[in-house]
Amino acid sequence: MMQRPQLASYRDCTGCMLCADTCTKEAIRFHIDENGFWKPQVDATLCVGCKQCERKCAAVRSNELHPASRTPAKGHATADEVRRRSTSGGIFYALAQTAVKRHRAVVFGAVCDGCSVHHKGVETLQDLAHLQGSKYAQSNTSGIYRQVRTHLKAGRFVLFSGTPCQVNALRVYLGKEYENLLTVDLVCHGVPSYTLAERHLAVNKGDAVEHFRTKSYGWGQDSYVTMKRRGESVTVTDRFANVFYHMFSAELAFRPNCYQCRFNGIHRTGDITIGDYWKARNTDEYDPLGISCILPNTERAYRFLAECDNICMQPESWENILSSNPRLVTNRREYLDFALSCRLGWLYRWLPARLADRILEAFRSKRRPFSYCWAVYLDRKRRAYRQRYAREKDVLLNQLKSQAEH
Repeated sequence: MMQRPQLASYRDCTGCMLCADTCTKEAIRFHIDENGFWKPQVDATLCVGCKQCERKCAAVRSNELHPASRTPAKGHATADEVRRRSTSGGIFYALAQTAVKRHRAVVFGAVCDGCSVHHKGVETLQDLAHLQGSKYAQSNTSGIYRQVRTHLKAGRFVLFSGTPCQVNALRVYLGKEYENLLTVDLVCHGVPSYTLAERHLAVNKGDAVEHFRTKSYGWGQDSYVTMKRRGESVTVTDRFANVFYHMFSAELAFRPNCYQCRFNGIHRTGDITIGDYWKARNTDEYDPLGISCILPNTERAYRFLAECDNICMQPESWENILSSNPRLVTNRREYLDFALSCRLGWLYRWLPARLADRILEAFRSKRRPFSYCWAVYLDRKRRAYRQRYAREKDVLLNQLKSQAEH
């Protein structure tokens, strides 16, 4: 009797969808489960038992990462309009713009369609705008790795952007390095459940998410979702109605694997890593248009960045880069013990929806009597986490300093 492939467990699955693209019989499909996360399903009538998906899935969890960047940097796109439309400093758009102009590249990134996020390849400067802005939900990459390989084999230059697990999945899928491929991974905080966005829309009577993080009040000043409501763009700024970011900040509803992610750290999978340069937020260096941190991780990255005359960039110390980006130091593995990721479906099935919301957003709802004790408990856990993060950061900085000296 044919045995089904043994893919990663629910807690270990990254949702990268590599297994689906690997299967030549299209026997693997992904769907959003009751907890709001992408989950694979194997069709036994199509599966031939080749186990290729199983081998690729195992490789995802052991693929070698690039050494830490020699010259971490901060910067932003030179065009103010690009920065206004971007979530941070506009670095992704500037990289993609250079790739299209100089190399006639195909650029792959995430686009938002209502509550759904999926990857898409574009080839023109006009279409790049669809890829701008951070999407705080895990993108559907089914079929994308195949498209990337097709373009690479045809000699096209490809820029692929995604979360570290998606970039790593692409590298495993390709099985070799391509000189005409540039990968850009993100400083990922963790991918939240789709349930969070759906609840935000339900509470605020929205029809679809337009932007997951608006910059209308200045970069990093506050985080609000802009949504479509009866055809109009609406940003609800009432603190108690900011359901999505209350839940996101509580860190209780990320994909289970995110709490033990192997890509959190200074050793990266992408050629270039980009994220917010949060160190500048409360200093004289603050710029309301946004500043990004930039980590060139490979020689290919340095060569490509040298071509980018649309980026203002300067070296920065690892200490400043790491000081406000804890996800470059550690994951949230302690949170896995009390995170509610695997219980979201249960919560919303058996509790009133607004009561379930209060549990998930408790960290921002201490004045609500029901959630006070839960919020105090989370606060204590967070304080312990921050202390451990500070110790790990000091150890990491000492290691980097020692390596530089030798």
